[in-house]
Amino acid sequence: MEEIFFYGSIPSSLSSLRGLKYFDISQNNLSGQIPEYLGSFDLQFLNLSFNDFQGVLPEEGIFKNADKISVIGNPKLCGDTPKLKIPRCTTKQSKKFFATLTFTLTVSMVSELLGLSLLIGLVFLYWSQTNEVHFGDSSRASFFKVSYHSLYRATDGFSSANLVGVGSFSSVYKGILECTGTVVAVKVFNLLQHGASKSFMVEYKALRNVKHRNLVKVLLFR
Repeated sequence: MEEIFFYGSIPSSLSSLRGLKYFDISQNNLSGQIPEYLGSFDLQFLNLSFNDFQGVLPEEGIFKNADKISVIGNPKLCGDTPKLKIPRCTTKQSKKFFATLTFTLTVSMVSELLGLSLLIGLVFLYWSQTNEVHFGDSSRASFFKVSYHSLYRATDGFSSANLVGVGSFSSVYKGILECTGTVVAVKVFNLLQHGASKSFMVEYKALRNVKHRNLVKVLLFR
């Protein structure tokens, strides 16, 4: 597949082609990271030369044998094998690579958490001014409606800067309601986590009728 003028990154779908023995995609316009899964293949030869790959060269499998791989002509690559004629990775390059990887994974997980995979349980809270502890009448509990958009804006898009705590099943964010200026805490439950739904209901039932200066009162749940 050399010199066919492929472009873009090596697709993850190729990870299923484990019977490959020779893989030559040299002299194309491929870019991005060299996938780690190539190191798990039983390859006899791998030619990735003269593309536009970047980042840290994988170190497992065939990448350990400089005689079976060619990566020349990829000036943005770095690694710890001088025989491959690529520069050694500096501390800065390694940190940049892992920071990019971490950011990509974080964005992907946050998108999943907030957009697709999770049913979000939101408990909307404010600090009580009373010093006494007492149980109220659940039949009198009052709740008000607030949109997801309002909560999103209140927490600056569930920004990590507003993250005040992380538990086994949930994360808590500090926020300020635009409509009232009230400082609130927003708890987001990850209901894909086994036991999270049960934890949410147990916590809600326990907290909704309890008041104390060191606890918070439940205003809303979704």
